[in-house]
Amino acid sequence: MLPDEQIKKLADKPIEAEYIAQISVRYQMSFNAVVVRFMQENYLSYEEYNELKQLSVKENADVLNEIYKKQSLLTDILHGTHDLVISPNIMRILTENYNDGKLNTQTLNEIIGRIEGLADV
Repeated sequence: MLPDEQIKKLADKPIEAEYIAQISVRYQMSFNAVVVRFMQENYLSYEEYNELKQLSVKENADVLNEIYKKQSLLTDILHGTHDLVISPNIMRILTENYNDGKLNTQTLNEIIGRIEGLADV
Protein backbone atom coordinates (compact mmCIF):
# COMPACT_ATOMS: atom_id res chain seq x y z
CA MET A 1 0.00 0.00 0.00
CA LEU A 2 2.75 2.43 0.89
CA PRO A 3 6.15 1.04 -0.08
CA ASP A 4 9.30 1.81 1.91
CA GLU A 5 10.80 3.97 -0.83
CA GLN A 6 7.62 6.07 -1.01
CA ILE A 7 7.60 6.53 2.78
CA LYS A 8 11.16 7.80 2.54
CA LYS A 9 10.11 10.42 -0.04
CA LEU A 10 7.11 11.46 2.04
CA ALA A 11 9.18 11.79 5.20
CA ASP A 12 10.92 14.91 3.88
CA LYS A 13 8.22 17.10 5.49
CA PRO A 14 7.23 17.41 9.15
CA ILE A 15 4.98 14.47 9.96
CA GLU A 16 1.95 16.10 11.50
CA ALA A 17 -1.71 15.12 11.60
CA GLU A 18 -2.63 17.32 8.64
CA TYR A 19 0.09 15.81 6.47
CA ILE A 20 -0.89 12.28 7.45
CA ALA A 21 -4.50 13.08 6.51
CA GLN A 22 -3.35 14.22 3.06
CA ILE A 23 -1.36 11.03 2.58
CA SER A 24 -4.23 8.85 3.75
CA VAL A 25 -6.53 10.33 1.11
CA ARG A 26 -3.89 10.18 -1.62
CA TYR A 27 -3.12 6.50 -0.97
CA GLN A 28 -6.61 5.51 0.24
CA MET A 29 -5.30 4.28 3.57
CA SER A 30 -6.68 4.88 7.02
CA PHE A 31 -5.08 7.63 9.07
CA ASN A 32 -3.80 5.05 11.53
CA ALA A 33 -2.30 2.86 8.76
CA VAL A 34 -0.24 5.83 7.55
CA VAL A 35 0.90 6.56 11.12
CA VAL A 36 1.94 2.92 11.53
CA ARG A 37 3.93 2.98 8.26
CA PHE A 38 5.87 6.08 9.36
CA MET A 39 6.57 4.48 12.73
CA GLN A 40 7.67 1.18 11.12
CA GLU A 41 10.25 3.06 9.07
CA ASN A 42 11.45 5.01 12.13
CA TYR A 43 10.25 8.42 10.97
CA LEU A 44 8.17 8.82 14.14
CA SER A 45 9.30 8.37 17.69
CA TYR A 46 7.24 6.09 19.89
CA GLU A 47 5.81 9.15 21.67
CA GLU A 48 4.84 10.81 18.36
CA TYR A 49 3.31 7.56 17.18
CA ASN A 50 1.19 7.21 20.32
CA GLU A 51 0.05 10.82 20.11
CA LEU A 52 -1.01 10.56 16.48
CA LYS A 53 -2.53 7.11 16.98
CA GLN A 54 -4.91 8.62 19.54
CA LEU A 55 -6.58 10.60 16.75
CA SER A 56 -7.80 7.30 15.28
CA VAL A 57 -9.68 6.14 18.35
CA LYS A 58 -13.45 6.34 18.27
CA GLU A 59 -13.60 9.03 20.95
CA ASN A 60 -11.57 11.38 18.71
CA ALA A 61 -13.53 10.79 15.51
CA ASP A 62 -14.82 14.39 15.48
CA VAL A 63 -11.31 15.80 15.89
CA LEU A 64 -9.95 13.69 13.05
CA ASN A 65 -12.93 14.52 10.85
CA GLU A 66 -12.27 18.23 11.44
CA ILE A 67 -8.59 17.84 10.42
CA TYR A 68 -9.75 16.46 7.08
CA LYS A 69 -12.49 19.04 6.57
CA LYS A 70 -10.20 22.01 7.33
CA GLN A 71 -8.01 20.90 4.43
CA SER A 72 -10.99 20.26 2.14
CA LEU A 73 -10.09 16.57 2.05
CA LEU A 74 -12.71 13.95 1.37
CA THR A 75 -13.70 12.21 4.59
CA ASP A 76 -14.86 8.96 2.95
CA ILE A 77 -11.62 7.30 4.06
CA LEU A 78 -12.65 7.85 7.68
CA HIS A 79 -15.66 5.60 7.26
CA GLY A 80 -14.76 1.99 6.65
CA THR A 81 -16.47 0.18 3.82
CA HIS A 82 -16.70 -2.98 5.88
CA ASP A 83 -15.66 -4.79 2.72
CA LEU A 84 -13.70 -7.84 3.69
CA VAL A 85 -11.26 -9.73 1.58
CA ILE A 86 -9.59 -12.85 2.91
CA SER A 87 -5.91 -12.48 2.12
CA PRO A 88 -4.34 -14.95 -0.30
CA ASN A 89 -1.94 -16.00 2.46
CA ILE A 90 -4.80 -16.95 4.82
CA MET A 91 -6.58 -18.82 2.02
CA ARG A 92 -3.36 -20.68 1.17
CA ILE A 93 -2.93 -21.74 4.80
CA LEU A 94 -6.56 -22.83 5.07
CA THR A 95 -6.32 -24.76 1.79
CA GLU A 96 -3.09 -26.48 2.85
CA ASN A 97 -4.61 -27.48 6.18
CA TYR A 98 -7.73 -28.74 4.44
CA ASN A 99 -5.69 -30.72 1.89
CA ASP A 100 -3.52 -32.17 4.68
CA GLY A 101 -6.65 -33.38 6.48
CA LYS A 102 -6.18 -30.99 9.39
CA LEU A 103 -9.53 -29.33 8.65
CA ASN A 104 -12.76 -30.89 7.50
CA THR A 105 -15.23 -29.10 5.23
CA GLN A 106 -17.45 -28.01 8.12
CA THR A 107 -14.56 -26.52 10.11
CA LEU A 108 -13.17 -24.79 7.01
CA ASN A 109 -16.55 -23.23 6.29
CA GLU A 110 -16.92 -22.16 9.93
CA ILE A 111 -13.52 -20.43 9.86
CA ILE A 112 -14.32 -18.63 6.62
CA GLY A 113 -17.73 -17.66 8.01
CA ARG A 114 -16.14 -16.22 11.14
CA ILE A 115 -13.64 -14.22 9.10
CA GLU A 116 -16.41 -12.89 6.86
CA GLY A 117 -18.43 -12.09 9.98
CA LEU A 118 -15.73 -9.62 11.01
CA ALA A 119 -17.05 -7.25 8.33
CA ASP A 120 -20.18 -6.84 10.44
CA VAL A 121 -18.30 -5.73 13.54
